[in-house]
Amino acid sequence: LGLMADMAYAQKHIVESFFLEKCLDLSATPQHDEFPAYPHALAIDVPFRKRYITAAFLDTKAKKPSESASPLLDSTQLFYVECDEHLVVAWRGTQEIPDWLTDGAYSPQPCPPQLSGAGCIHGGFLAAYLLAKERFSEQFDIIKSNLDYGKKLFICGHSLGGALGLTYSA
Repeated sequence: LGLMADMAYAQKHIVESFFLEKCLDLSATPQHDEFPAYPHALAIDVPFRKRYITAAFLDTKAKKPSESASPLLDSTQLFYVECDEHLVVAWRGTQEIPDWLTDGAYSPQPCPPQLSGAGCIHGGFLAAYLLAKERFSEQFDIIKSNLDYGKKLFICGHSLGGALGLTYSA
């Protein structure tokens, strides 16, 4: 999960290339050697049926903005990967200026009923999560439907990504 949280800081093409090309290449043990570098990320090979067959990198900036979204806070990224037994959702943390603005947009907001319905939540974290949920509702539904098949869900993130992962898990 630590490796996945770190990989969330990589670019879309690197994440998708690693999981959809290198992990599916039967001629070698997959290695992630682009920046950020993890030269021997995988210490053992796994059977082909246990390799990740789905990998999707999601970036709110790449989707059409909604009228309600603040362009200053429009910088939420995550990726998810799937194999026959589990799904991993990794949220990117603070990396760009809009992320710092999200971190600094602290104003306690009532926690929405779909999360807990009690207490308060950091306003910037909630706005970033709701933006991702709005922009990627189809992908979130795909992830949820795969859990109905008995797959285990693992969620990770660092910094802002940890807060978004925690919110997502609720």
